[in-house]
Amino acid sequence: MTRFWLSWLQPTNDSRPLTCPPNQSVLGWWESGLSYEVNDDGDEVVMPVLCAIVDAIDEQGAKAAVLIDWPEAEGWRFVVPLRGEWSLSDRFPLADWMIERLGGVNDETSDAVYVAGVRRGVRRNERASHRHDN
Repeated sequence: MTRFWLSWLQPTNDSRPLTCPPNQSVLGWWESGLSYEVNDDGDEVVMPVLCAIVDAIDEQGAKAAVLIDWPEAEGWRFVVPLRGEWSLSDRFPLADWMIERLGGVNDETSDAVYVAGVRRGVRRNERASHRHDN
């Protein structure tokens, strides 16, 4: 099994997955911005840009896992295998279900989140909860 970092365009007004949390292969997901494009009619089209960490056998399996909960996903921006040490910046806050799936432990005594052996120093009271926790 390989861990992948993916990004795609979500051509819907609601960027949330069909189920929350999404299927087990999706270890975390975030809306990272907006894409502004002009369609064939000359109209500006705005689409959310989503990204996720996914466990899959290969690139096609990673995309298939995303399509389970975001069937409209299109415009794959990148699909990159995560090898060696890697970490997430504070731009990508972790919801509790993500910490669990990533194999991390929320260490209450040190105010840190450990994910895949990488320490992320984030204060508990400042850690943004994922906006789609419910």
